[in-house]
Amino acid sequence: MSTGTETNNGSLVHLTEGALTMVRKALADEGMKGHGLRIAVVGGGCSGYSYAMDFENMERPGDEVCTQEDLKIYIDAASCPILTGTTIDFVESIHGTGFKFDNPNFTKDCGGCSGGCNSGE
Repeated sequence: MSTGTETNNGSLVHLTEGALTMVRKALADEGMKGHGLRIAVVGGGCSGYSYAMDFENMERPGDEVCTQEDLKIYIDAASCPILTGTTIDFVESIHGTGFKFDNPNFTKDCGGCSGGCNSGE
């Protein structure tokens, strides 16, 4: 029995078309049909937190499970309030290529790795 909640990704997180394309490509390249994406905020990074992403095919107790198009997105209960309203994009530039998190809950980052966040508290 699931203790989490499944939503239609109303406002928790949003992946841009570029991010969705790269996640789908990575899933296909890894042969992980039927898997979704787990997104979390973990301790570390130069600002105190960093983002983590991995492939997932099973809901864990307390997870919020969102669906964007055909992709399931799993977010643990502790990360939900931090990630609410976040847009995830995939960018390619001379400064680097990768996923970029635009999180309205954080006021600043160091600008170095695009992976850290600071709540400004």
